[in-house]
Amino acid sequence: MFGAETPSFMRVSKRRPPIRVLGSGYVSVVSARFTAMEEVVRYSYRLRPGRAAQAALLAEWHRCRFLWNEAVHQQKSGNKPTFGTLSKLLTAARTGSAWLREGSQVAQQQTLRTYAQALAQ
Repeated sequence: MFGAETPSFMRVSKRRPPIRVLGSGYVSVVSARFTAMEEVVRYSYRLRPGRAAQAALLAEWHRCRFLWNEAVHQQKSGNKPTFGTLSKLLTAARTGSAWLREGSQVAQQQTLRTYAQALAQ
């Protein structure tokens, strides 16, 4: 239709689409971004986790909140928590606590990384 080469306004960017949780279970996914026209196509999906998934998510959020509060405690007690020191504390806490080991280490590390970035600003 357009010949051998697709016009620049019809090319779709190769980047992964960003996913944002909007609240109340809705997720916004930007599925296509056109380079020249600045047209953005959005879709909204409602996530309805089952009871088991909802319980697992709540338990994980409780663990992450616990770690965030522990990082706040470290800061208020006079320590200068960096991501490195918080990671070492997380490793020690996970070895001593089965409750923390049940959760995702990636989510817990990301919580501490976010806290360290918030302190750096």
